[in-house]
Amino acid sequence: MHRHLNSALSYIVVFCIPSAIILASLYLLSLYPFGDMTLSVWDTQICYTYMYEWFQRVLGGDGSPFYAFAKSLGGNMSGAVSGYNLSPITLILLPIFGTNTIGFITAGIILKFGLAGVSAYFYLDRRFSLNRAVRICLSICFSMMLFMLSQAPNPMWLDDVVLLPLVMYGIFLLVTKGRFVLFYITLLLCIIISWYNGYMICLFAILFYLFECYLYKHDGFKASNDSRSNCDSSDYDNRCSNDKAKSDKGDNNSNNSNNSESKNCNNASDNDSSSSLNNRNKLGKLKQNRFLRYPCRFAIIFTLAVAASLIVLLPTALLLLGGKGAIPPGLFSLDTRFVFTDVLRSLFPGIYEKEYLPQLYSGLFVLIGVVYFMLSKNVQKRVKLATVIFIALMLVSAWLVVLDRVWLGFRDGNSFYCRFSFLHSFLFVFVAAMAFNNKHKLEFRPLLVAALAVLVLGGIITLDDQFPRLRFTLIVIAICCLVPMSLYLLNKYNSKLTRCLLSCLLVALISFEALLVSHWQFQFRTTADDQSPFSRYESYFMDGREQYDELQAIDNIHDNPYRVGKTYNYMTPFRRLSSNEGFVYGYSQVAQYDSFYDDRVQNVLARLGYAPDRGFRTTYNDSILPADSLIGIKYVASQEKPRGFKESELTKTQEGNRFYTNPYALPLAFVADNDILTNISFNKDPFDYQNRFYSALLGRDTKIFTKVQSRLLRTETDAITNTSSNASANTSNAVSSWTWEILSEDTSNLYGYFQYDWQLSVDLYDNDDYLYIYLDDWSHGIFPLSDNVGADNKKTVTLKGQIPNNATDLVFTSYRLNIKALEGATNALKKEPLNFTDFRDGFVSGNFQADSDKLLFTTIPYDSGWEIKINDQVVKPHIVQDAFIGLELQAGLNKIEMRYVAPGFIVGATLFAASLVTMTVMAIILRRRENNYPMRRRENK
Repeated sequence: MHRHLNSALSYIVVFCIPSAIILASLYLLSLYPFGDMTLSVWDTQICYTYMYEWFQRVLGGDGSPFYAFAKSLGGNMSGAVSGYNLSPITLILLPIFGTNTIGFITAGIILKFGLAGVSAYFYLDRRFSLNRAVRICLSICFSMMLFMLSQAPNPMWLDDVVLLPLVMYGIFLLVTKGRFVLFYITLLLCIIISWYNGYMICLFAILFYLFECYLYKHDGFKASNDSRSNCDSSDYDNRCSNDKAKSDKGDNNSNNSNNSESKNCNNASDNDSSSSLNNRNKLGKLKQNRFLRYPCRFAIIFTLAVAASLIVLLPTALLLLGGKGAIPPGLFSLDTRFVFTDVLRSLFPGIYEKEYLPQLYSGLFVLIGVVYFMLSKNVQKRVKLATVIFIALMLVSAWLVVLDRVWLGFRDGNSFYCRFSFLHSFLFVFVAAMAFNNKHKLEFRPLLVAALAVLVLGGIITLDDQFPRLRFTLIVIAICCLVPMSLYLLNKYNSKLTRCLLSCLLVALISFEALLVSHWQFQFRTTADDQSPFSRYESYFMDGREQYDELQAIDNIHDNPYRVGKTYNYMTPFRRLSSNEGFVYGYSQVAQYDSFYDDRVQNVLARLGYAPDRGFRTTYNDSILPADSLIGIKYVASQEKPRGFKESELTKTQEGNRFYTNPYALPLAFVADNDILTNISFNKDPFDYQNRFYSALLGRDTKIFTKVQSRLLRTETDAITNTSSNASANTSNAVSSWTWEILSEDTSNLYGYFQYDWQLSVDLYDNDDYLYIYLDDWSHGIFPLSDNVGADNKKTVTLKGQIPNNATDLVFTSYRLNIKALEGATNALKKEPLNFTDFRDGFVSGNFQADSDKLLFTTIPYDSGWEIKINDQVVKPHIVQDAFIGLELQAGLNKIEMRYVAPGFIVGATLFAASLVTMTVMAIILRRRENNYPMRRRENK
């Protein structure tokens, strides 16, 4: 009873300490819930919060887990579900916190840090025979690794870190006992909860299985006395690990511990001696066959787990192949990520992930343990060699571009370099646990040398000007001095009080180090990345909800489908774009920021001029009246009335913004000419593309835009040196100012556009009036120009910033909108719309009475997941302009029904069921087989 109470107390400690450290860091920095600023920065602000809000709507029955029209005209949502929302913590906490998304994210982060400590302690407790204080310290180091701290604002990446020790323990059970259920379940959960990190864990599991097999075959430590050799090496770890009970009660000194271990091993040897020679021979044959049988079992279980995960992995993979998953050129480049010797810096505190070094820091206690492992005389040389090879392979994987891309799924990480460094940290903790294992006597001299080596290396690194500063230098000195002394005294004294005080000192020291690092990481992150106060976020969305509810009351989207645009958000003026707000309110939009984008949609939006084709980002910074009308944007929320729009009766927001109505907006489905079935080439001129698009829809030539001549007026260079260390080699060392003059006396209804093949932060001016940052990470496309002219009676457009020296590809074009031509074109196309009877995520229905055969054009993006029926007959749609759905209608009444299921889901669900059945049958058969072999049962005890 006392032992179980101590064990429960230990689990509580390893959960509470990491959670308390995170809470303390938030408190010290006055972050939510202790202040108005939050840890939710950058991607959390502009992507994840919206996905959580959307998924909460789905859980409430308002939406489909497969599809959302809020995804940039409409798109597959299987990636958003599998990438962001399948964590059990999300499913539990999201309904509890409701609309308080920031509170949900913060609580989830704190909880995951604590659970990481718990899972690490469970693994260390079952896998090794360690002093309780050492187990606690290693668990804290694992949960507070640099990867966890730097990726806290990416909370969906933390779940698999929690599961990783359980997967590795499942491998240990498979290697030593042939038990595979835990490995199957945990690996399956890893992939389902976060397929991205799950893929990395799959690769690591294969390597770690081979490593554990090697350790199992070649015991990692020499026997400290002859009696140890009498132990059966096949279950040596498990028999000797029984000493943990005595270790937990008092942790005898090294001599008593060795005597206890020797006694246990001798008892095991006596039991074996009493067995018959026949049973010994059977056991020997069983061990010889084990290394042939268990690898096959590992391969089968691994395959079954991956097959079961296809219920979410297959739809996600198919989605990625249509966008971000396409393999980039130059995949097998032999370039390197960093100077390899800099890897030593990443082992110490003070490395921020944007330095593009692997995030290897896992605590100085772990680092001392790894060095001590290499110096220990108790470790066999061949075991050391295998460990060095494993560590070197992982480090080289982070160093070489080609291997890094393999770990990232044959892609480049857009940011957050070395996204699999949590695997390095686990490996370091594992090696440190082997070093401190109670199977052998603690060697004080090698331990002292290891601490001294870490201290010297830390001192050398401190000489680097980029290394942060005094507080980390002091903690390095304190850890390197006190850790070896504490471990030595823990092994020397038998007094419970003394050992308790030493254990508390060691745990407090490690916890203080973790607090310093977490405080610095969160401080650096929240000051380096732009963010908005929580109160601003909360009031903004409450205001928007009231405004959108009012819009729905006037014009219900289910009865009268339309799209909505928005040119501001709660980060304005830092960002004018409204990236994913349609997910929160449930309307279809243009702007999108998501890794799971669809190339079809992104390409056509780029051709219409909303933004250059930049992959997973599409912006809606300004209204483009003809393009808005074409794709059915009926309302735009803006700070000022967009060109061609009309005032609406909708109430203004508290900040003076309001919705405006587009009188030219087309329905989302209408009859068009068959000319639209012929693909329209894109010559990098979105104005010309829109002209030809309208012409094809009408079946006659029409000019919505007319080109206006312009010329490059002047270029100037200011004497401002570019000091950015990350500046592109293609940029000049000074800020340039390029000005174009529009050669037309009529300056009404003008739009501008820049063609370019590079991406930098450059400011845009209309005459001398600043508009916004134009050519940056969120690059714009077409932008409206005011009717005003400058003081010299000229209409000018200016770019100011670090423009490349060879910017010959930078071309400015300007066009004038013909409002009457647009009105005539839209009025003609509105004559025969589809009468929608239902319009919601994943399901569309409507009726059309045709007097002859017609082509129905829709601005619903084509996707193979759509099953389309006309009069209950499945039909194959046209893919119009490689983006939209077109349907052939026959004379008479056409009842149209469109239903969406994510491609690959049915196949994945079938494989999931088949995998579970196979797994269950295997478990039953092997259990019965083991029951028929007493020797095998005895070995597995």
